Amino acid sequence: TNVSLAPDTAEFHAMKLSFPNQIVGRVTNIIAGPTLVIIHIDTPAGQIVSAIIPSAAEAIDLKVGDEVTALFKALDVSLAKA
Repeated sequence: TNVSLAPDTAEFHAMKLSFPNQIVGRVTNIIAGPTLVIIHIDTPAGQIVSAIIPSAAEAIDLKVGDEVTALFKALDVSLAKA
């Protein structure tokens, strides 16, 4: 729930953002519910799953196959050590 999504467009890349962590990927599955839309994204770093509200999904017109950028705030990144 702490992942924001943006369409991967030239306009997006021209914007200045406060999200230091960005991973580009492709939408592989969209599960639409009445209050949340679950978006599955394949990235070079692995699969990312984002939950967004339906109006946000509609605003960026997400479809399976779309290239998107997953945006993470630095405070929302967790670390693990093996």
